[in-house]
Amino acid sequence: MEISALYRKFMKAIKKNCNAVFLLFSALASTQIILAQTKPQYAKPNWNDTTFIPLALADTLLDSKIIVFNVGQKAIIYVPLNAVRALAAGRLVNEFTRDKSRRVLNYLDSAALSSDSIFLYDSFDFDWYISKQMQIGNAKVYYKKNRIFVDTIFHRLERYGSMASRFFYLRDKRPFFSVREFSGILDNDGNNGFFSGRYYKEYIEEGKKLASLREE
Repeated sequence: MEISALYRKFMKAIKKNCNAVFLLFSALASTQIILAQTKPQYAKPNWNDTTFIPLALADTLLDSKIIVFNVGQKAIIYVPLNAVRALAAGRLVNEFTRDKSRRVLNYLDSAALSSDSIFLYDSFDFDWYISKQMQIGNAKVYYKKNRIFVDTIFHRLERYGSMASRFFYLRDKRPFFSVREFSGILDNDGNNGFFSGRYYKEYIEEGKKLASLREE
């Protein structure tokens, strides 16, 4: 009787633990499904697609304070301060973008105290924000040569070796602004060609194109 009672107790414990393990695995599986459904999906860029994407720009910027970036001899870009500030504030939660976002916010808050026009003399910290506003048409672009605000611009993602940048173009397809979006791109053989010299000519080509952004 004692052995039988111990056996029943032992089997009951096993059954109880099995149920707990089953519930644990079920919870983990459900979590994986939820994460898979909520994780952003990024489409792999088609580097062979050279289509110019048209962008209709806003007639009026709905903000009392405007960011002004003078792009050399070719163009001036205007974007609303509050839209850029909201983007920067939202990126504070990301440790990889936190420092740059703080610099952007500090500069904007300081400059906005004394003027309704916030002038940028270097777009390095702001290039991503300017790009995002232009991609949704929430910007104005002044073409210096013709002395007009253009109603349409174009953009496309272009790869040069292991790097890829988004270039923005005027109606005559001359580039006036760019932002780096990818780096360390690997080829199918797992080599990014950065140190091998495989893309030397492409890097030279990109350098000339970047230099032309500020030239008329």
